[in-house]
Amino acid sequence: MRTKEVSATPRCFMIVLIVSAAVAMWLPAVPAHALTGSVQVIRGTTTTCNFGSATATAVTLPSCGGVSITQRPGGTTLAQAAALATSGSQNQVVIRNALIKNTGAGATVRITASHTFSSTVVASTAQRSYAIGLNASFARKNASNIAVLATNNSISKRGSYTYGCTGCVDGIGGNVTAGNANGGTELKYSVPAIGSTTLNTIPIPAPSASESPRNCASFGKGCGPGETLGTVLTIVLSQTNDSVTIPGGDHTAAGGCPRNPAPGCDPDVFPEAVLAALSAAATLQQNTPNPVININDNGFLAVNLICNLGTPTTGAGAFPCETVDQGSLRFGPALAQPKSVQLKDVNNDGVMDLKATFANQETGIMCSDTMATLSGTNILPGFGPVQFDAPVGFGTSPGC
Repeated sequence: MRTKEVSATPRCFMIVLIVSAAVAMWLPAVPAHALTGSVQVIRGTTTTCNFGSATATAVTLPSCGGVSITQRPGGTTLAQAAALATSGSQNQVVIRNALIKNTGAGATVRITASHTFSSTVVASTAQRSYAIGLNASFARKNASNIAVLATNNSISKRGSYTYGCTGCVDGIGGNVTAGNANGGTELKYSVPAIGSTTLNTIPIPAPSASESPRNCASFGKGCGPGETLGTVLTIVLSQTNDSVTIPGGDHTAAGGCPRNPAPGCDPDVFPEAVLAALSAAATLQQNTPNPVININDNGFLAVNLICNLGTPTTGAGAFPCETVDQGSLRFGPALAQPKSVQLKDVNNDGVMDLKATFANQETGIMCSDTMATLSGTNILPGFGPVQFDAPVGFGTSPGC
């Protein structure tokens, strides 16, 4: 795990689209208290719409203050804030499957969510690792209904954790500071003023931050059992009808070893797996900087999954295409299955990528769509299966 390391805002100009990931084999957590949070819409004044449930660990996000929040095309659940747990020590708070659309004047949308995982051991002998990752795909159409660059739109993210001790809360990606949820790293991506519409989707490397090891001793206090994870996601939609899609999950992740860990237990593995799946990318194979899908075409559409070997020094965050379960691949709202799959170095960087072709009429893409996802499962070496959703932004023509 990288201690207090931040991945830089993307520098490359290739047509790449980040993948959001959701780790497979999730089991429902037993909450010490409900998943709670709110949607705030700020247009000079602030409208707040609270959400929460006494029992559920996944809550449908409410539309609020002239901002519509609905299930993304092809999403497997409603637009949600969710608390996810695996094996009692690997936890996440995510915003997922959300299509957020501004139906009024320019707005700032802030979504907060938090949840306590009561079974997590946080005694001083237990080591914890934390990570945050960011993913999104913006969309804007001009007066001629043509997809254009969504300039002046942005998304930012902070994550935090606490162990229940008085005044103990720390922002992920920074030094431990008691009582300072904003003490960590703020991840941010702003759509640039110039470039192709592929830049509406956050390019790789996906913004991320992580830290390790952490425990109650880091705060210099004794702590009771339980770990509370929090996330604050802030989105700027500067024009009417601008939208942003968050596919499989905008992640705040925590992993760790038990009080008496087995030999070889690595608390970094789980957060690194989350960040690895966020680091993959997908592209439409077209000879144009602004991809367009012809919804009347009866032919085939090629989609490339761009993979990587992770951080050059450590290999952390690697997402290899060779271990992708090719039978799991699906594309578009109708979850079309590929007609062919081929391993190929698409972008000539020396790393094997994956090219999948789909029947255009089986994708379910319609005139109103500006984004679809390439989804599947990767069996990450040293960890196991992770599910990923790669958002692909585009325009549609003709007849739209």
